[in-house]
Amino acid sequence: MKKKLKKLFGSIFSVCLMLALLSGNVFAADFEQSDFMRYWSYLEYGAYNVEGFVSEQWLQTEYSEVYDTRLVVGGTGGIGGTNYDLYEMENGIEKSLPESSIGITQNLSLVNGGRYVKLQYVVRNTSELPQIISLGSYADVMIGDDDYASITAFGDGSGFYMTGDSPVDAQFNFIGKNAYGVTDVDTFWFGYYGDRLTNLFNQTSATSLTDTDSGFAFSWKDRTIPAGASQSFSILIGVGNVNSAPTIKVTTPLETFGNAVKGGTYSFSGTVSDTENTPGTNVYYAIDSNEPVLAYTFSGTPGEFNASILLPADISLGQHTVNFYAQDSDGAISSVVARTILVVEQYTVTFESNGGSAFAPLTGIVPGSTITVTTAPTRSGYTFAGWYKDASFANVWNFATDTVTANTTLYAKWTATAAAVKTGDASPIIPLVILIGASMTAAGVSLRKYKSKWTK
Repeated sequence: MKKKLKKLFGSIFSVCLMLALLSGNVFAADFEQSDFMRYWSYLEYGAYNVEGFVSEQWLQTEYSEVYDTRLVVGGTGGIGGTNYDLYEMENGIEKSLPESSIGITQNLSLVNGGRYVKLQYVVRNTSELPQIISLGSYADVMIGDDDYASITAFGDGSGFYMTGDSPVDAQFNFIGKNAYGVTDVDTFWFGYYGDRLTNLFNQTSATSLTDTDSGFAFSWKDRTIPAGASQSFSILIGVGNVNSAPTIKVTTPLETFGNAVKGGTYSFSGTVSDTENTPGTNVYYAIDSNEPVLAYTFSGTPGEFNASILLPADISLGQHTVNFYAQDSDGAISSVVARTILVVEQYTVTFESNGGSAFAPLTGIVPGSTITVTTAPTRSGYTFAGWYKDASFANVWNFATDTVTANTTLYAKWTATAAAVKTGDASPIIPLVILIGASMTAAGVSLRKYKSKWTK
């Protein structure tokens, strides 16, 4: 009887919700949809609602079409603190909680090409002391009209999926770990719907659930927020065709990209496996918390790929995380694979040709790199004698071993050839007058005195 009344309430709520949207009513004003998903916030009796579009119809995911969210300030494990049930949360608008130095913002958005709804909470501590919070959401979950749909945990621990067949075959995906855009939850649970609030902060040990009127919950538990700081928490919810998530493996680089420069392009490769093997699977990368970038699309069956990432020209120096994942044509997404990349200062090597032909500088050099010069400058009448580290030509630059550690200038050394002595440059010839009976030296030539004998 309780479920029937609840179902009736849910149906009435759904009708009222749509009328509110059409009439511009204040509640449920925060509404957005794609071709695959839609969500509502600013609900009078809950925090948000999510539905998915499969086989030309919208399918609900919560029995009463309202997901509930609770924030606990203080206490341990969600117990013993002050409970705040979050209703009437305007999307993107911070709500101050009474008698608490906590502000919380609920952000719902469509991500991954509209295939998923991202639920994000930003919790801000306005006090001068650290505060411990626990935050969780729970629902009497279903898919379409199937309130007894089976639930199976993903093998990688990232969440679970629920498959139902009423009115059509469809799948509800909850992703709370190991995915881009997700703040790993501390717990997620599924079981009998009447126990969902009791298990809000508990981790399930079950791997599947069948023939049960089901509920679910997830949480971030005992998180410490420093004084004056904010922390964000997010998960993904998607609805689509019954499908297994693809898997991605990045083979190059194995661990890290190493040193890189702003605006640089860097290659990566790997493989994608997908049970359905449908064409159109995409490979994405995302740097830190930025928007994902499409790197590769399989025109046929997923398999090996080669792609590249482009670092933004304004990226900060230091270490960054590059996240990779795959999403198939039905919207199922893989777990994330992460690699590090170290953005370092770029240096320039300038060449002073000292009267020789102009020589272009080398730019964007990573610290610790060697450089290569394949041609030599030219100068009429001179032979190029190498590049030196100093203008006095005391230290030659060894291209095989010397590395660039700062902006550097190299100096060309020249050796004059025979052709370098021009007619106009020759020393003047000194006329030489020989005086008999004298001895002299001129132009470095020694003349000696000789006696002459004459005969008649």
